[in-house]
Amino acid sequence: PFVLAGCDEAHFKENKIFAGSKEVTAKTLNLGRATYMEYCVQCHGKDGNGAGPAGMGMYPPPRNFTLGIFKFTDVVSGEIPHDEDLYKIIKGGLH
Repeated sequence: PFVLAGCDEAHFKENKIFAGSKEVTAKTLNLGRATYMEYCVQCHGKDGNGAGPAGMGMYPPPRNFTLGIFKFTDVVSGEIPHDEDLYKIIKGGLH
């Protein structure tokens, strides 16, 4: 039998409760993780810090999500963006 390196990825096994008492199912969290790993990790990095391998030559560099700073939203700078703002960016991307 083969032992596959890298197959020990952490998967969500329980629902999580976030700010505003919003509960997200483990299924939804795992779908989000899989989507990020397929489409975003190359630029934004495994940890979301903007240090992905494809991001090294990008200008401007990919956003560091760990800082919690979002530029393209309908709220005043420094405030938490609305979910709708993030959905719009994720769905349509930035040009």
